[in-house]
Amino acid sequence: MRMRIMKKLVIGVAAVLIIMHPTQSSAYCNNTEIISIEKTNEATIQSKKIIYRYRINKKTGKRQYRRWDKDNKKWIDKYWIDE
Repeated sequence: MRMRIMKKLVIGVAAVLIIMHPTQSSAYCNNTEIISIEKTNEATIQSKKIIYRYRINKKTGKRQYRRWDKDNKKWIDKYWIDE
């Protein structure tokens, strides 16, 4: 499981470095439960910018994620998803 997370993290960082322009930055979030690990994903077909938000669930201790649509300024996922 740890190797899987590391692979995702490496791929995410590589994608961000290749895709991201110096003028773009990830959205600021002031929710204290959310960890600062974020990755962006641009879909070329729909050209939407999707930001992945991560947090640690306080009750279960599991890492969870949720997708934020930066263009429409709303959550794509209704609930937090366990990894």
